[in-house]
Amino acid sequence: MTPKLLLPLAFMGMFTSAHAQSKVRFGIKAGFNFPHFNASVIAPPLQSVNDDNYFYAGGQVEVRFNKHFSLQPEFFYVGHSVKENVTAFEQLHQLAIPVLAKLHVGKIAFYAGPQLDVLLKAEQHYYDAYEQKQKNLNLTDSSYTKAGVSAVGGLEWTFKYRFGIDVRYVFGLSNRASDKGASLLTFPSNQRITINAIQAGLYFRFGKKPAKP
Repeated sequence: MTPKLLLPLAFMGMFTSAHAQSKVRFGIKAGFNFPHFNASVIAPPLQSVNDDNYFYAGGQVEVRFNKHFSLQPEFFYVGHSVKENVTAFEQLHQLAIPVLAKLHVGKIAFYAGPQLDVLLKAEQHYYDAYEQKQKNLNLTDSSYTKAGVSAVGGLEWTFKYRFGIDVRYVFGLSNRASDKGASLLTFPSNQRITINAIQAGLYFRFGKKPAKP
């Protein structure tokens, strides 16, 4: 057998062995999102930017390779909200896709990994004093970039076999302001906005509890 054939066969053997030893569990998750918008430019009429809380919800897949190590891709909606002043605020609706490497120590797991942030919708809500009514401005195609990258780190505690608490910090690495921003927060052409967040919530994993030996 030639060396060229040995390499793919060895790879297939390793993959099959890892798959056979792994355990796949599906789950759902939801909780609160506490974002922090870092804006490099605060231009008039803005005097300050105040972060506002929102929520997240979605699913996860945990691939357990052994007692101490697993990989966990996730797929969930997350909302970010920021107050520009007393009558206006912006909301970003995003799809977050992290891939986390997890280290398990008893019922506690520590994890870290990259996250892709995909913009679903961006909008500004403001009060029109002239018409005396609330209005919405769609910013999806103007003020924010379509995608960004973040770094995630956190821990989870499984207090039951299926239930647990998840707390993480999301550190935004990408500039999310486009060069054609149309809102109070994004209109300076040299604006740079990164979004960090603390997320805390609950998860539920499906599957039967393994029988004790």
